[in-house]
Amino acid sequence: MFVILLNSCHHLIILLIFTILVILIIVIALVLNTIVRIAISRFVKSAIKRANDKAPQYKKIADNTTELSAMVMQQRTVQRVKAIGQLFSSAATLIIWTVAITSALSILGINVAPLLASAGVAGVALGFGAQTLIKDFLAGIFIILEDQYGVGDVVDLGPAIGTVE
Repeated sequence: MFVILLNSCHHLIILLIFTILVILIIVIALVLNTIVRIAISRFVKSAIKRANDKAPQYKKIADNTTELSAMVMQQRTVQRVKAIGQLFSSAATLIIWTVAITSALSILGINVAPLLASAGVAGVALGFGAQTLIKDFLAGIFIILEDQYGVGDVVDLGPAIGTVE
């Protein structure tokens, strides 16, 4: 009887340790995600402040095309910085939580090596199958980075005409 109780107590302690480790991983992921989001937000705010400081303060209505052009460029810079900040924030969140979930599964005794290998194979298959989607996604990122189009621009793409949102 004492051996069964001791064995049961041993399993309970191991279960408690695993639970604490998983909770610790989740807390670390939450804190790290918050820190990264705050850092990206501060970077975006400082970049917007620099863009606003570089551009002279204009009235609500521009007097000439030079002032209008500077106003539009300043607004586009702000929009581009916000879009890139959101992209980095989403990518960081995805990476942090993927690592946290993989670590938690590993602690719980689930072999993650086959999972990672199959995810790699699925990623390659998805890459081959969705090449045009990936090309379009990367092209969109570079359009934002190079400031080829801005929010509010009217674009004519041949069969489609629309406003960039």
